[in-house]
Amino acid sequence: MSVGFPAKIWREAKQDYQALGKEGKLLYWTTVKVAGEGFEKMAPYQVALIRLNKKQVVGGQLVDCQDQKLKKGMKVVSVARRVRANGPEEPIKYGVKWRLK
Repeated sequence: MSVGFPAKIWREAKQDYQALGKEGKLLYWTTVKVAGEGFEKMAPYQVALIRLNKKQVVGGQLVDCQDQKLKKGMKVVSVARRVRANGPEEPIKYGVKWRLK
């Protein structure tokens, strides 16, 4: 998503926020130790595939679980979290991430 007029940002974000509060089960995960450009301060962090229902699997970042042992089938719930802050004059980008329930 490009940084632009706030109304445009909100229109693009509405689809993301429809996923808030959804529950799923942890399928697969890994820890990212060397993050991509712009995300270096976040490393290490976990990303996962989450099963929402029999037909829908989504990917996302896991939050608040650094010290916990993850197991397949653990319940997770989607939450809104900051993705990045580009600068003091630009809007903060929020997105959907996942935490253990």
